[in-house]
Formats: sequence, structure tokens, C-alpha cells
Amino acid sequence: MKQQAILLICLASVFFFCERENPLDVSCHTAYDPIADITYLKGYFYSTNLDYSMNAGSQIFLYRISNDGQILDYKIDLEMNGQGYFAMTHDGRDLYLQSRRFNSILKCSTVGEIFYHEWFVENGLACGICYIPENDSLCVLSRSLQNKKTYQLFYVNKNNPFEWSSKAAEEFAELNETTGAFAIDVKGNELFILGQDTTNTDVLLRTDLSLNIIESISLETDSITGLCIRDNDLHFGFLNKTIMKITL
Repeated sequence: MKQQAILLICLASVFFFCERENPLDVSCHTAYDPIADITYLKGYFYSTNLDYSMNAGSQIFLYRISNDGQILDYKIDLEMNGQGYFAMTHDGRDLYLQSRRFNSILKCSTVGEIFYHEWFVENGLACGICYIPENDSLCVLSRSLQNKKTYQLFYVNKNNPFEWSSKAAEEFAELNETTGAFAIDVKGNELFILGQDTTNTDVLLRTDLSLNIIESISLETDSITGLCIRDNDLHFGFLNKTIMKITL
């Protein structure tokens, strides 16, 4: 019994000192985080912070931003971390977020109530999400992990991301193999894909829903973080947390 007691004390001491040497950093430092992708719903823009802290605990917030894209109206703690970049869209009522790091889809209300957070496709890199009103489904762009120039378009059941079908696949030589595409939105039968080209400059690809390129437009900056279509106009989010309309 004495030997067992000594062993337990030794194990407790090791655990105590390990905990003291490697405490979890749960402090929240999001004030200087840029915003990620944006969407516009019922008079407000929505976004999340692009978490740079890598700390444990709650690090991801849902932002509601004023109609002019300049003022943070409020933020809601989504009680998660480690997601990296969130692409975002809406169906007129709820928000849908796509985690680039984990290729998962999160459905939540505009006040941060989470309906689900589920895996989508494990063998691809998440590259953008938008909503297709005609079939009431999500449209998801994914990049092959084997061929980093190849992109695939999926239609996904907005209430069950395990139900999906592949709609198109294409190679985009215009995009680099690091950042590549990271946000999308749709207008009618045209898809707008935001990414970075081979010179690491932000670029907008306008394609049809079969991913055939109609137009490639250099945005002549590397500070754009997301896009959405509002009242038929393209709006872009920037690293400095501002949102502006850009006439192309």
C-alpha cells in the first residue's frame, strides 16, 4: 500500500508540473483579427473573425455589421476555435458557414443559435459556399487535395450536408496552389469566385454553373477577404474590417 501511495504522489507531481509548464491559453485576442467571408441579410452584413490567435477556448465570433459596411453592430460568441477561415452565405433566414480548415458546414441563426455543425467531404479543401434559390440548396466549391488546380462544385441539402451531389469539375490555371479560391456567390446562372492568382493578387472569376470561365478580373490588391452580392452589386470585405461596393 505504501508503494502504491508513493507512486500516486509521483504521478500527481508529474501531472502538476506538466500543467504548470504548458497551461492552456484561453485568452481571447480578436480585436485585431480581420473579417472572413461576408453575406448580406435583412439590412445587415454578417461575417466572422479570421482567428489568428490559435488559443484554446472561445475564439470565433459572429459579427453583424451595419448597412454601410463600416460599423460593428454586435458580435456573438460561437463558442468554438480552430476553424480558420469561414466562408458564409444565407437562405433568406439562416446563415451557413463553411470551415476551410475542417471542410465542415455550420448552420446557425442570425443570433448565433447553432442548428448543426457537420462534416461535408473529407477529401477536398473548402473553397466557398453560396445558396441556390431555384432548388433551395447550398452550392459548395471544393479543391482537390491531389491536384490543387482542380475544383469541384457540389449541390448540398441545406438541412442535411450528408446529402449532396457533384455538379461540375474544372481546372483553374489562373489560381495559385496555396490560397486558390476561398469565397463564392451566385447571381442567376453565374458564379463569382474570389481567389488569388499566380502572382498572389486577388482575382475574381466569373463562371457558369458548369465552372466554365466567362471572365477573369484582377482586383489589383491582396487585402480582400470575402464577397457577396447585394442588390445586384458586388460587395467585398477587406482585412481592415470594412466592406465596400466595387464597380467592375
